[in-house]
This record gives sequence, structure tokens and C-alpha cells, in this order.
Amino acid sequence: MTGIPSTRDETTRPLRIRAWYLSILALSGFVTSFGAHIVATNLPAYAEIVGVGAFMIGLLIGVYDFAELFAKPIAGFIADRRGMKLTLLAGLGIFILGTLLFLVISPTLLLLVRFIQGLGAAALSTVSITLVAKYFVTGRGQAFGIYNAIKGAGYVVAPALGGYLAHTYGFAMIFVVSAAVGIVALLLSLSLPGDREEGASCQSISTRLAIHRPSLASSSASPRSAICWSSHWPAFWPIESPCE
Repeated sequence: MTGIPSTRDETTRPLRIRAWYLSILALSGFVTSFGAHIVATNLPAYAEIVGVGAFMIGLLIGVYDFAELFAKPIAGFIADRRGMKLTLLAGLGIFILGTLLFLVISPTLLLLVRFIQGLGAAALSTVSITLVAKYFVTGRGQAFGIYNAIKGAGYVVAPALGGYLAHTYGFAMIFVVSAAVGIVALLLSLSLPGDREEGASCQSISTRLAIHRPSLASSSASPRSAICWSSHWPAFWPIESPCE
């Protein structure tokens, strides 16, 4: 009897392993909230250095969210086609590079830095929450709660820490710390499992359904159509799609 190609269901991994993955993904979420607010809440210090007004401060706050606004759908599109882990790592890399860019360019170009940070954050927030749903089909509500609590800590820690750094070491130190947090998240994210092969997953599950549920195999549906599972759909809902 020929072997059936198989891929590992992430939900079968031990809970402690999935909890480790959750910690990494929550840290990625923390990077987005921390990076956004450590700068936004300390822009008065920047205004004193560069001499910008209230309008520019408003732009500097809004451009980060604006970049996320249009980049998130693109990040999701790329993740579906190139892989969740790769997109997450790319997002972290973009965020880190954008953050370090402030240290080598004129402070007047902070608007560009914030835009690049927002592009990276879009990939982080889109993919990290999707992977949490992927790893926790059961206990998903609790996993989401932990994820959002750690991500929300960034909103709490960033203003006070940023104020201390800007007052003690200068405004540029904010970006050094933000990049350091991003680098830690990037290194830890390397330990996340790679994406499963879509074709093998679809073929394996379809074959198993045909073996264990003959009624599905003998249905009047087209032979080119089978019930497959979307590995990126948060709830692993079955979808009708060709397995070719």
C-alpha cells in the first residue's frame, strides 16, 4: 500500500511548544505598539530639536497608521502566497531597518522613518495574529487574550520609557531601543515552524476524507473538487477548492 503524504497539524504540537510560539508572536505584536507609541508620545522633544509645529507632529503620528492602513491587505496577500513565517520575518526586518534609518539620516526626515516603520508593522500585526489562530484552534480566546495583553503592554511601557530615554540620552536613543526590541523578536521568530506545503496538505486531507468518509468520496460533486483545509484561514474552516 502506498504511503499517504502527510503534513503536521500545528494543533497537535505540545501545549508548551505552542505557548512558546504564542510568546514569540505576542512579542512581535509588542514591537508594533511599542514602536508606534515610544515615538508618538515623545514628539515634543523632537519638536524642540527640529523646530516643527503642531501640524507636522500630527503628520508624524498619523503616517505610521496610514502606512499600516493600506499595507495590511498587501501583507496578507503576500503571506498567503509566500508564507506566513517569511512575511513575518520580512516585516520585522523592514521595521528594524526603518528604525535604524533615523540614526544615519537627517532628523528632519523622521516622516520617512515613520512610514517605513508602519510598513513593517503592517506585516507583523497581520501575520502574528493569524498564526495565533492557527496554533490555537482550541483555547483560541485565551490565546488571543494573552497576545493582546502583551501587545497592549507596549502602549503602557512606551510613553514612560521613551520619555526617560529622550530626557536622559537624547531623542535618538528611542530608536536604538525600538530596533533592539525588534531584533530580539526577529531572532526568536526564526524558531517558528515553516509553512506547510499547500498541495501536500490538500492532497493528504482529501485522501483521508475519501478513506474515512466514503459518503464524501461518492458525492455527486465534480471529481476535480474536494474539501480542503486552508492552512492560513484562522479557524481551519473547510473550503471547496480544486486539489490540483
